[in-house]
Amino acid sequence: KKIRTSLGISVPVPGDPSKVVEALMEGLLLRGGQEQLSFDFMTEERDRLHLEWDKVTEREHRLSQTMFAQHALRVEEVAAELASVQEAIGSRHDVERFVRDAVTLHGGRAPDGGLEVGDCPRALRDAIGTEQSCLAVRYELPVRAGELYLNRTHPVVEGLASWVLDSSLDPLGEARARRTGAIRTDSVLVRTTLLLVRLRFHVVTRWRGDTRPEQRMLAEELQLVAFEGRPGNARWLESAEMLLEAEPSGNLDPGQARELLFSIRGELGALQGYLEELSRRRAGELLKSHQRVRQAGGRTGLSHSVEPQLPVDLLGVYLFLPGGGGR
Repeated sequence: KKIRTSLGISVPVPGDPSKVVEALMEGLLLRGGQEQLSFDFMTEERDRLHLEWDKVTEREHRLSQTMFAQHALRVEEVAAELASVQEAIGSRHDVERFVRDAVTLHGGRAPDGGLEVGDCPRALRDAIGTEQSCLAVRYELPVRAGELYLNRTHPVVEGLASWVLDSSLDPLGEARARRTGAIRTDSVLVRTTLLLVRLRFHVVTRWRGDTRPEQRMLAEELQLVAFEGRPGNARWLESAEMLLEAEPSGNLDPGQARELLFSIRGELGALQGYLEELSRRRAGELLKSHQRVRQAGGRTGLSHSVEPQLPVDLLGVYLFLPGGGGR
């Protein structure tokens, strides 16, 4: 317990543990079985055991430092990878906006410093793992006693995200998050379509001059891409992120929205060439990223390749129409 508390690792009894148990039992019997198990009656053996245990502990500590050390890795050499990871994780503002939106859209409330989920669907409350109707939360440190610090990897956030995604993919449910949608907005000047796509890759590792079989790792990535006009004559935008901030500026008849979305669905085949090229381009970028990190870490004797898995998965289609007057 002392070793685990000070170093964060557990080190088992050195040598044969059964001999230690026999010695303890022998001492207990010699003392009439009335006292706690102790090595106090055999000081020499105790000191020898503790000395050996300390040696093993020091060796294990050195090994753990070596295993997890990244002294050869300089931040400037992997700055692009670090920036992309931070962007993918998102900021605390992204987490707060998602949690608040998800809870309020499903019948709950999100006042400052709290979440009220008593009126949310039972499935949502089960997903975030709480029987409470009110939670005290914060999205940045420090937190006070009784408050939950909701960061991206907190079980409440992960459970909520999984439930929103799963419910949107359920064809029998009535989810608030949808795979298709259409709005009128002043954020665009011409008809614009936003696509949520999933790219999948196999990252293949091979050992040079080694008979070990190649290692394959599946990597997945979600991308937002957008284009103006119709699919058959798409003008692709350099960035689609700004569309996430679009607000509705006018009403759109549900029947018209459905008709427009069905017409887009019938033309999606015209987009496959661009999406497959996007997947190949991202595969090349992923390969360069792996190579930079391996080189910065001093790893040699390995070669990598990245194979895009086609076709690209289309998860969502969202249409933005210009105009509409008032909100």
